[in-house]
Amino acid sequence: MSGQQGFPPGQGGPNPWAQQAAPWGPQGQGFSPGAPGAAPFRTPAVPDGEITMEEVELPWPVNTVPNACACCNGPAQSQLLTQSTAQIGRTTQTRSLQVPYCARCAEHVRAGGRRGSGLGFLGFFVALPVPLALMLLWDYAPWFVVIPAATLGALGALAMLEALWKAKPVAREQGCHACEQPAFWMQSFAFNGPTVKFRAVNPRWMEQLARTYNARPARIGPQKPGRARWVAAPLCATLAAIPLWFAMHGHVYFDNPSNDTLVFDVDDGCETVTVLPGAHADMWLPSGNTRVAVRRGAQTVETIRGEVGHWSTHAVTPLGITCYGVQQRAYGTAHITGRGFEPAPEGLRWHTLEHIGLVFEPFPRSVSVGRGQTGSIRRRFGRVNCGYGSAY
Repeated sequence: MSGQQGFPPGQGGPNPWAQQAAPWGPQGQGFSPGAPGAAPFRTPAVPDGEITMEEVELPWPVNTVPNACACCNGPAQSQLLTQSTAQIGRTTQTRSLQVPYCARCAEHVRAGGRRGSGLGFLGFFVALPVPLALMLLWDYAPWFVVIPAATLGALGALAMLEALWKAKPVAREQGCHACEQPAFWMQSFAFNGPTVKFRAVNPRWMEQLARTYNARPARIGPQKPGRARWVAAPLCATLAAIPLWFAMHGHVYFDNPSNDTLVFDVDDGCETVTVLPGAHADMWLPSGNTRVAVRRGAQTVETIRGEVGHWSTHAVTPLGITCYGVQQRAYGTAHITGRGFEPAPEGLRWHTLEHIGLVFEPFPRSVSVGRGQTGSIRRRFGRVNCGYGSAY
C-alpha cells in the first residue's frame, strides 16, 4: 500500500490484534480470531436493518491504518479502495485510501456492490415501461402524472426486487460487523482541507486507527444505512420519463387571424384552446391522428384533421383568410442561400414544421452562437403578406 504501513495486495501480514490472549470483552467489540477457547461471539443487537457507526476526523494524508480486516479484525489479505470528492466551481479534488480486508470480507463487499448495482439497473429498467404504458393507455395523460409514475414505478420495482434478491445476513458469529457493505469508508472532506472524516461499523478497528492519530471517534446511530440505488434508480427513471413524454407528443400552435375569438376543440373536447383575435396559443398533444373543430361562439366554422408526429411541431391555421410561410434571417457573417421566403401551400390548414425555431414569434434582434461560430440563420413560420412574403 503506497505510502502506508501495509502489505502487498493478496498477501497476509502480521495481525497484532490476533495475538491478544482473549476476546475483546462482553461489550461485543469483536473477537480475536483463533484465540484458544474463544467462543463464537455476537455483536450487540440493533433493530433489524440498522447499524451503529463510528465517525472520526483525521489529519490528511492518512499514512497508517491497522493491518487487520476492517470488518472482522482477521488477517489482512486484500485491499479495497475508499474515496471521496470535493468541488469548488469546476475544480474537483479526490482523496482515496486503501482499506485492508480479509479475503472473505472483501468478497462480501464486492458481492454487495454487484448486488446494489444490479438492483439499481433492474429497478430502472423495470420502471421505465410504466410511463410508456400509461401514455399508451391514456392518450392525454398529463406530464405531472406520467413523470411521477416513473418515480413510483422505480421505487416499487426496487422494493419488489429487494424482497426477491435478499442480502446475506451479517456473519456476526464470525466477528463480521458488515456483510455486503463497506466496513470503513471516507465520508467527506473540505476542498484543500487538512482533515478527512471517516466512518466505520467496526468500533474496535476504528478505535485502533483513531489512537494512531490521537483522535477520538464519535458514535452515530443506530440508523439505517443509506442505499444509493434508492435515489439513483428513481432519479434516472424520472429523468428518462421527461424526454419520453415529449417523444410521445407534438407541439401544436393554434392561430387566430380573424377579428373574433375562436375556440379550438381537440378530439371532441379532450383539449380545448381559446384564442383571442389576432393572437395564437400552443399546447402539446399526443402523437397520432387528431381532429380539431374550430368554433366561433356556438357555431362550428371549420373542422381540421392532421397527424401529430413524435416530438414534432405543427401549426393550425383556420379560415383561409391570410397567407403563411417560412422566412429566414441571417445574423453575423452567415448568408442565406436560395430564397429567403417559402410560402405555405394555399388552403393548407395543418402544417408540419421542420427545423423551425420560431412559430408566430418575431425574429430576435440578436442571437447567441457557439464557440468558433461567427454567424447563424434563424427560420420563422408565421403570417405573411400574400404575394410579398413579408411578415405582419
